[in-house]
Amino acid sequence: MFLRKVYGDTAATKLFPILVGISAFGGIVSGTLHYGRMLREAGRQGVLPFATFWSRVGRFKTPYGPVLLKWVLAVFLILVAPAQDTVVFLIDLASYPALVFSLLIGCSVWILRRRREQLELPEHAYKAPNFAVLIYVLQSVALLIMPWVPPKDGSRGGDVDFFYAAYCIIAISLLLLCGLYYWVRIHALPQLLGYKLVEETVSLPGGVKTMVLKKVYKEQLGDQEEPLLQGEQEG
Repeated sequence: MFLRKVYGDTAATKLFPILVGISAFGGIVSGTLHYGRMLREAGRQGVLPFATFWSRVGRFKTPYGPVLLKWVLAVFLILVAPAQDTVVFLIDLASYPALVFSLLIGCSVWILRRRREQLELPEHAYKAPNFAVLIYVLQSVALLIMPWVPPKDGSRGGDVDFFYAAYCIIAISLLLLCGLYYWVRIHALPQLLGYKLVEETVSLPGGVKTMVLKKVYKEQLGDQEEPLLQGEQEG
C-alpha cells in the first residue's frame, strides 16, 4: 500500500516486494551459515561432544552438522509454538542470549585491562574510554532487565499469546545448561575419575582438521601433549 501510494500503479510497485523478499532470504541464509560456522568452530576446538560430526563439511564446504541442528530446532519450534507467535518468539529467544554476551563482552574489557596491568604489558594503541564501556554495560543491563517488567495487560499481554517472559526463562536455562555441561566435562569428571583432557588433532576427509579431547589418565601422561587448561590448573 505504501509503495502504491508513492509510485502509483507501476512496475516499481511490483518489483520492490520481490527485492524485499530477496533481501530477507539473503539475511536468513547468511544468518544460518554464520551460526553454523560458529558451532563448527566450537566443535573443531573439541569443546562439543562428537567433534568430528560438527567439523565435517559437505561438498560445497557447508558445515552440514550445525546446519542440520539449526533446521531441526526451527522445525521443532514451528510445530510446538502457536503459528502466529513462532517468528516473534524465535526473534526474542535469539536476542536475549546475545544481550547476555554483550554484557559479558563489556565487562571483559575491564578484566583484560586489569590482567594486562598485572602482567605489566603495554597498553594498546587504541583504548575505548571507560565512560563509553560503562554506558555499554549499563545499556546491556537495562536491556536484560526490561523484558521482565510485566506488561499492562498481565502475564499474557506481551507480543506472544503465552507468558510474556517465556523466552527469557528458556534463554537463561539454555545458558546455564551449557555452563553446567562445560563445568562437568572439563572440570568435574576429570577430577572425579582421575584423568586429564589432552588435545589431539584429527584429520578428516577433505583436508579438514579438528581437535578432539582425549582422556588420558595420570599414569599415562608421560609422552602425551600438554593437558587442556594446564595453565589454569597450575594457577
